[in-house]
Amino acid sequence: MFENATKLGYRIAVRMGLLEVTNLMHVHRIDANVHGIPDGYHCEVLPQGDRIQVRMRRGDEVASSMWIVTGRVPSEENFSRSVHLGTTLELPNRVGYIFNASTDPQHRGRRLIAAMCSQALDSRTIDVDHLMASIDWTNQPSMRAFRRFGMQSVGSVWRSGIGHIQFSRVPKIQSPGGIEIGVDQPGWVLAL
Repeated sequence: MFENATKLGYRIAVRMGLLEVTNLMHVHRIDANVHGIPDGYHCEVLPQGDRIQVRMRRGDEVASSMWIVTGRVPSEENFSRSVHLGTTLELPNRVGYIFNASTDPQHRGRRLIAAMCSQALDSRTIDVDHLMASIDWTNQPSMRAFRRFGMQSVGSVWRSGIGHIQFSRVPKIQSPGGIEIGVDQPGWVLAL
């Protein structure tokens, strides 16, 4: 009952553009669970400027896709529903950030996200040893998909407010080279 009321309150705050809470997830190449491409599908890893698009296709149809970026992840590309509550990330070398991952409903349950993550790490197109993603805390199916690949939660990012009156709570993360979270967010940023 309490969890349902909490989720309802959160959904209302999200729709009003007042709050976002995301789980930040991470995996190192050696901890990743390798997933093969399901029969009838093929995976494409396509460089497009400073980012990589990974697509899983079945015939001419795109069944699932995601983007991976390295370096700086602007807040406009790291948000759940409210762009003004996005969080910037500064990634060290050899860390890739996954965003805009989605699977067509007709193709869900085939572990396409995990297979695309495996293909991305194996690809010579992108030079990363670590993959990260942030997922809205209520999106359990997406978190399960990334956990199947071996990703673990490294903390939650809380962003609330409107305009320059904002508050962020970000996790302190231990990783090679250091990841900076929310370095240019408006308002107050508290790292715990």
